[in-house]
Amino acid sequence: MPDQKLSQLTAAAGLTGAELVYVVQSGNQRRTTTGAIAATASTDYAPAAQGVSNGNSHNHDGGDGGPIAYSSLSGLPTIPAAASATPQPLGTAPAGNGTNYARDNHVHAMPSAADVSADPSGTAASAVSAHVAAADPHPGYALESGLGTAAALNHGTAAGNAVRLDGSGRLPAVDGSQLTNLPGGGGGGISDGDKGDITVSASGATWTIDNGAVSTAKLGGDITAAGKALLDDADAAAQRTTLGLGGAAVLSVGTSAGTVAAGDDNRFATDLTFDATTRLLSSSTGADVTLPLVTSTTAGLAPLSGGGTTNFLRADLTWAAPPGGGGASNQQYAAGYWLAPLQGAVGNGAAMVASVIYLYPFVLARSITVGELGARINTVAAGSSIQLAIYATVNGEPNGAPLGSTVSLSSATAGVVSDNVTDFNLTGNVTYWMATNSDGAPALQHLTGTSINNAAAVLGAPTLAQVSSGSTGSGGWRQVSQTFGTWPTLTAGATTVQTGSARGGIVYLQVAALL
Repeated sequence: MPDQKLSQLTAAAGLTGAELVYVVQSGNQRRTTTGAIAATASTDYAPAAQGVSNGNSHNHDGGDGGPIAYSSLSGLPTIPAAASATPQPLGTAPAGNGTNYARDNHVHAMPSAADVSADPSGTAASAVSAHVAAADPHPGYALESGLGTAAALNHGTAAGNAVRLDGSGRLPAVDGSQLTNLPGGGGGGISDGDKGDITVSASGATWTIDNGAVSTAKLGGDITAAGKALLDDADAAAQRTTLGLGGAAVLSVGTSAGTVAAGDDNRFATDLTFDATTRLLSSSTGADVTLPLVTSTTAGLAPLSGGGTTNFLRADLTWAAPPGGGGASNQQYAAGYWLAPLQGAVGNGAAMVASVIYLYPFVLARSITVGELGARINTVAAGSSIQLAIYATVNGEPNGAPLGSTVSLSSATAGVVSDNVTDFNLTGNVTYWMATNSDGAPALQHLTGTSINNAAAVLGAPTLAQVSSGSTGSGGWRQVSQTFGTWPTLTAGATTVQTGSARGGIVYLQVAALL
């Protein structure tokens, strides 16, 4: 049979169910019958002969069937009926077990205060009822029936106002011509005498405010105490004094005599230059002047020295070497060397007492810069330390804070100890004081024997017998108690003079520079 399109085949007669049909099943080519296909139709669908007249556009070859009643269907849900009971009031929400639906126009009852826990005990409702029923629920306020005509007036001093007393119980300033029953005392109506801030006289005709009665507060606060102080000044000069102004306050700004200069006056910008050769002092805004040399009667500039280090200016205004030759050069000491400020026989001094400062006077032959202080430990004291310092002199006594001082230096080993200090200067031929302190009882290198008299030559001794005896007890020192570790600032009378066996020790000076 030649190949033909499906549309070219002859139409089939009524199907018997035995006709073969080509199908694809699970991806494989198979055959079946029309009856087998019909047998697979679901029983959930009505046959064509039982079609419903629901207006569908599909055909039912068996003809239209009759409509199917809803009640005839099986497995249908139950549709609840509309509720007819009164809606429930507010309360605790339950899960509910009703089977009817609510109508769209149902209304719940309005909740009471108790329903919403606003007044769970119901006291508010009863209180409101009692308040409404009370004849006078607000006894603190006057009833309208009990008010007088003044209740509707404003207070003030205008016509128709109710007058209100001030904070002192006094009437405000009003016209008192209509007042009656005032005390007598003359035509003025007020008796003479002191009425507080006002004194009445002349049978009430004269009222005088007492001095000092009008304070700044009574002026309404519009005037300050400083402003009030100006009011009693007799004239402008007195007011300037009150204000603390000087004489310049009444002068004009200008450049002529009797005026004051402005801040930008060019006279304040004057540049001065000096010519050392001609001694001419030149001014950028004023006259130049030649400065004079010093004379026997007037001050002035020194004449040219010609240089050098040996000549000094004499009273006759000439430069010359001092009589005796050698000039003024002091060749003593040398930078970098150590000095012994006290000279004489040295040896072991008496043992120190802990926390006592021993001070000995000394004088240098020339000015130096000190860079280091030192001492020699002769007799050790286990675990002990010393400190050294130099004090200045005021009126023959040690005074002020130390010019220089060391850290703690161990005195537990014999030998020399020293410490670099911050450089300080000592002036020649001026008395200073060497100071020692310890926290134990070491003995330091000191003047011995009659050499201690060298200290007496500077300090002196309490009696003629002591200073002239030539014994070891004629020397002296000053001392003051002071906890070890800090140096005091000394004042007049802080130290006392001592005599006897020398305690403390010599403080040696390292010369950092010659001055």
